[in-house]
Amino acid sequence: MKSRIEPKLEPLRCAYGIQFADGACLVTDLDTGSVSVTNDAERIVPFLLWAYGYYRRIIYRDSEGHWDEMKHDGKAFTGFAPIDAETRERYRLVDES
Repeated sequence: MKSRIEPKLEPLRCAYGIQFADGACLVTDLDTGSVSVTNDAERIVPFLLWAYGYYRRIIYRDSEGHWDEMKHDGKAFTGFAPIDAETRERYRLVDES
């Protein structure tokens, strides 16, 4: 049995909730007063990819209730991107601000 090689992961500083839908990882910032998911993106993305699989998309709701996408190259965070109307409808995402 092959062992899975663990990447060097930094400890997460944010508090988040997670759901999975149609090949995507949906992350919600729990806004507990700790570091936000947005500000911990370079740590949380590699962790999510390692822990939950290499999902095509990581979509997240920030602490203000807005949905965006955390882009990645399969290993690391590469930037943020807005989500379009089709994505909002597909995952039934509604901003809460």
